[in-house]
Parts: sequence; structure tokens; C-alpha cells
Amino acid sequence: MLPRFTVSRFGKVISSGRTRPCIVYCENEEGEEMEFVIKLTGSEGGVKGLVCEIIAAQFANDLDLRIPESSLLEIGADFAATVPNKDIAEIMNRSIGWNFATKKLPASYYIVPPAKPLSVELRKTAAEIFAFDAMIQNPDRRIINPNCLTNGNEIVILDHELAFSFLAGVLFWSPPWENGDLNFLKEHIFHEPLRKTPVNFDRLAGAVEAITDEQIQTYAAAVPPEWDGGKDAVTQILEYILSLKQNILPTLEAIRSLLQ
Repeated sequence: MLPRFTVSRFGKVISSGRTRPCIVYCENEEGEEMEFVIKLTGSEGGVKGLVCEIIAAQFANDLDLRIPESSLLEIGADFAATVPNKDIAEIMNRSIGWNFATKKLPASYYIVPPAKPLSVELRKTAAEIFAFDAMIQNPDRRIINPNCLTNGNEIVILDHELAFSFLAGVLFWSPPWENGDLNFLKEHIFHEPLRKTPVNFDRLAGAVEAITDEQIQTYAAAVPPEWDGGKDAVTQILEYILSLKQNILPTLEAIRSLLQ
């Protein structure tokens, strides 16, 4: 289960993108204010996108890939009425109840620069992130939209509402272990830096194999039962991850061949 808090104060809109993420504030049990980036169920991405966020976050955690701390935040009608931005207030009113959010990272983190070569220390992490995006069928970590931050010592990944792209009903789609199309990864921020360099996915393969089927099934418990529109997505995603686990070695081999 993800930690749950109630939104107490609006900060600002941080993007004009389809999910309209915003900075909001909540108080913990000690009365300390915490800063979050919230994505709203009433935005264009809707519940299905937030289901992808929740499950991708838990999967990444189990693989020891660094992501911001995830939570569910509750928006009440009284709070929505206080939002000064008219457009966001309307989306907030469509988002009454639970919404997905991540803790805002410190100012020391910055967007991974796409043109800068990777350091030796970060290359292994970048390779695993590249493989992770292939595994979760995420086409949205691109040069023009990196969706990852760094402080120079680690890489933090975020924004997975477009993951599990098979949910869109792609015609003739097949999974990566069955020669599914991975060409979307050629636009990945780490594709060029990793090309024609040795990559080692042994740790990642072991991490996937170590996750029990029971643990994968628990991912569903983090999705609010009120999100009726996301139930089918949860079922399809969990079935996919269970199959991915059984086929992780051919999947990683397919990913490796894309970098040759």
C-alpha cells in the first residue's frame, strides 16, 4: 500500500502537458509540511495513466531502480475551491478523491542532459533504465522528454503514465520476448550513449527473477478501489509482468541486440 495524505495547500502548475502536474502540499502526522508533485485523475491521462504510474513505481522499487517516493493524495471539494488557476480548479473538481503523487526531489537534482556523455559510474544505471523502459513498454523517456533526473551520483526516473503501451490496443502488438517491436527505444535518451558499448544485465535479470508471483499480485492493492476505470488495466499489466518474469532472459537478449 502507498502512503496516503490529504492535500492542504496548492503550490503551482509545473507543466502544460497532458497530465497537468502540480506542486501541492500535505501535512504528515507530526504536522510537518511535505511537498509533492501530483497527477490528477481528471486530467487527460485519466485513471489508466495513473494505474501505469502506480504499478511501474512498485516494479521499479522491487528492481532497486531509483524513483521518487510515491503516495496517494486525497483532494476534497473544499480544497479544489481554493485553487486560483481556473483551468486547474476544474480539473481538481474532476479529481475529487485519491490521486497519484511523488515527493518533490531536492533542488540539487536536474534533468539529465541528453547531449552529455554518461560517466562510468552512471552507465550501468542508464543501461538498466533503458532495459526497464523496454520491459514496461515505455516510449516516453526520450531525448526531447528525458523524464529522469540526476544529482551527478545517481539517476532518478519518473513519469510512467504512458508505460504498458499495449493497453492502447496496438494492432499486431507482441511482447519483446516474442520478437515484439522495440524500435521505439531508438528515441530513448540513453540509446545513443549506450550503443556499441558492453552492457551487463545480470543484476537486473536476477532482480526480476527474485520477485515472487505473490509480490507482483500485491501491486494491485495500491490502486484505489474507487478507480473503477482502471481495473481492466491492472489485470492486463499484472498478467504481462508475470509473463515477463518467466521470459526475462530472452527479453534482455532482445534489448541487448538493439544496442549492438
